[in-house]
Amino acid sequence: MLRLPQLALTSEARPSVEVHVGGWLTAVARPRLVGGFAMAQVNGDWPEGESALAVTLPELYGTWQASDWFALSWGLQNFQWGPGELASPSNHLFHETGLLRDPLYLVQGRHLVRANLSSGREL
Repeated sequence: MLRLPQLALTSEARPSVEVHVGGWLTAVARPRLVGGFAMAQVNGDWPEGESALAVTLPELYGTWQASDWFALSWGLQNFQWGPGELASPSNHLFHETGLLRDPLYLVQGRHLVRANLSSGREL
């Protein structure tokens, strides 16, 4: 009567695709693919199931490595402080903590321009 599914399958993939041009330019895409399938038994019969696919693009950016000590990134980025974010949430750009989140939780990237300075690749 209600056709509530007795069988449901859901799968998620989060690939990370990087394309390097020489040693100075990198393009990064991290799509999220979520697929699902559900079937309901009706009058003892299993009619054709329903399926769905959702694709989102939470991260898409490019990085220009100008030198060993300077890199510039632009695009949709999810830039977080790392594991320390759980203990001390001080990141004002992405105020998202991993506490009490399920594995399917997704933080959407934001349009950022980011400059990274480092002491060089040897350090």
